[in-house]
Amino acid sequence: MNLHVHTAKSISGSCKVPSDKSISHRALMLGVLAQEPVIVHNLLRSQDVLSTLRCLQDLGFDIVDEGSITIRPMRKEPKQNLTLDCGNSGTTMRLMCGLLAGLGIRVDLDGDASLRRRPMKRVSDPLIQLGANIEVQDNGCAPVHIYPTQSICFSEVYLSVASAQLKSACLILGLQGKGCIVRGGANSRDHTERMMMAMGAKLTLDNRGDVQIFPSLLTGIELTVPGDFSSAAFVLCAALILPESQLTITDVNLNPTRTGLLEVLDLMGANIETTPIIDDIEPVGIIDVQSSHLNGLPIPESLIPRLIDELPLIAVLATQAHGQTQIRGAGELRFKESDRISSTVAMLRTFGAEVTELEDGMIIEGPQKLSAGLVDSQHDHRIAMAAAVAALCAQGETTIANAECISVSFPNFSNLFSGLGAVMRWSEEHECFE
Repeated sequence: MNLHVHTAKSISGSCKVPSDKSISHRALMLGVLAQEPVIVHNLLRSQDVLSTLRCLQDLGFDIVDEGSITIRPMRKEPKQNLTLDCGNSGTTMRLMCGLLAGLGIRVDLDGDASLRRRPMKRVSDPLIQLGANIEVQDNGCAPVHIYPTQSICFSEVYLSVASAQLKSACLILGLQGKGCIVRGGANSRDHTERMMMAMGAKLTLDNRGDVQIFPSLLTGIELTVPGDFSSAAFVLCAALILPESQLTITDVNLNPTRTGLLEVLDLMGANIETTPIIDDIEPVGIIDVQSSHLNGLPIPESLIPRLIDELPLIAVLATQAHGQTQIRGAGELRFKESDRISSTVAMLRTFGAEVTELEDGMIIEGPQKLSAGLVDSQHDHRIAMAAAVAALCAQGETTIANAECISVSFPNFSNLFSGLGAVMRWSEEHECFE
């Protein structure tokens, strides 16, 4: 499907964004390891999270979905000799590797064409170091084959990439085995550690970002998943660049390992105020935003792991900021649902923007006038949504092709923006790109 986006003068009002995707995945996977019932309210109903839910249900876990999710302790062995479909979800596949290796069962993990291009050897290697019996394809990608093993051991593993997915997979395996120390995950998201500790797991963290987990039994928990900061980012950035906009986003997760964008926006001169309201497993609060005069800047490389998902959006902001914005040290973007460096550059050029592509990022001078056009989403939800934000300040009507991929993380994207005063509509047309 195509999404058509009109130029907007402003957006205003109050809104709630969809539930946090990262927390939703982890609540389901850790929930099936608990010794007592786990109840999850406000689970995100996006395609990625539903992939995780279906995989766990296919394995036979006792999961009742009645609006809220109730996960009951497993009283029998999970099913095996299955091929589980992870859809487009890298989080599902990578975290499931750690979960299944610890369960000691024979399972294959597969996904769509996009997921089959994403690197999986980076997660299989540290898990193998911990004793897992995992095979990936010769190109290092899915399908992934997981075999039973009796040799799960304690080890120190060093991650090749500061990735919360890799860190979480190792911690989930260590939890079920003999523990482990994970090094190299500094500044990556800590949702897994927070949830494990809330469920009674014993783990320690040091000031370098290294984590040690000890074999633990998880207790039951009842939690409400807060709003997703990565989803909120699209709405708040649109408010920043559209004149006379004023916006309040309620009940959003403010975990500091996720909010590097707020630090960058502060450096750019954004008028944003956050108000904490809850600090339990995760900090939750309110974000107030007003349209702002933004200045370009070199994005601090130390912040990249904490805003990796928001970099295409920062590139859109850079076209409207005054001065030069440099994004460097972001080579990991090339291994997402699309090559997000190339796809972000291509998307901005469709709007007529001048962008210099780098091996590990891009350089953008601003401000620039954007013109509406036909944008290829490359079936990447974050490229599609970043393009929609750009379209709000481009002259004319923009068509974003194959934008149904937005449902991977933000199912009510167009409805939410329409409620704030933007004009977005869907059509069944199909566009072809060479």
